[in-house]
Amino acid sequence: ETDMELYFHKAKRCYNERNYEKALKKLDKALKIEQKIDLYFWRGSTFIELGKLNEALKCLQIYLKERDKDHIAWNNTGYILQDLDDHEEALKCFERANEVDPQYKRSWNNKGFSLNQMGDHTSAILALKQALSLDPNYAHSWSHYGFALFQMGKSSEGLIAIEKALTLLPNYATGWYNKGYVLMESGKQSEALACFAKVLELEPKHLLTLRVYDQALFRRDLGSLMRCSLLSDVCFVVRDESFSLHRFLCSARLPRLLTKTDWSKEFSPVVFELIVRYVYCDDYPVLENMDVDDVLSLLLVCVE
Repeated sequence: ETDMELYFHKAKRCYNERNYEKALKKLDKALKIEQKIDLYFWRGSTFIELGKLNEALKCLQIYLKERDKDHIAWNNTGYILQDLDDHEEALKCFERANEVDPQYKRSWNNKGFSLNQMGDHTSAILALKQALSLDPNYAHSWSHYGFALFQMGKSSEGLIAIEKALTLLPNYATGWYNKGYVLMESGKQSEALACFAKVLELEPKHLLTLRVYDQALFRRDLGSLMRCSLLSDVCFVVRDESFSLHRFLCSARLPRLLTKTDWSKEFSPVVFELIVRYVYCDDYPVLENMDVDDVLSLLLVCVE
């Protein structure tokens, strides 16, 4: 066994033990001795685990120049590009992986995910069905399949598929996120929040959930506001002000009004901050310039 092989074996052992920093050091030492192409595959895989996606991509691109028929490397490269939000290039990688090995379920699943992100839900469903034909108990594909159905307006069918995924894999964070998102968009804010809380329990830094959690909380609390008996008073106060909705919501006048009501205990104080953030979210960039009546009508859509 050469020194390079010795470092390579140690690196694999560290990788399997999830000691990725140590594995990377062993791989680097092996590369200094010999530029063995397999080292680049393992180095790329290690960078993926460390969250260093650009470094991982460079390693896998070097590897694929010599190992063009490695379907796992093509899939992993596509996975990196997905995380970098380059779904068109990711799709090419998954299609190449499927071409090399049509029986590899992960590349079919990942292809379906990218197609979903690109808005081609019909093609996504075909890819995900192929993954499920290879493994009917593949939870990830059931979840993505359900989300594609939801995007096509089939919320009930989509929810059934996502729940199938969670039955197969109860601690699947993305499955809980997808379920929560479908529930949120279906107007079931409290149930959605329970799902998002489960995601954050499993993965406290789950970015998609962190982005939508406040939105679901806002919608739930806004429902309490819009259903209250003081709705006409709130509308009167808004109409009485000449400044923008944003400045009105930031003012102390509305909070003082709400604290005098019997139902205020049901209304989370954080909602005022959330309203301001919602006004400026990407979905409604022109809220502040809208007529007050139009704004109130739009906000009513958020009521559970």
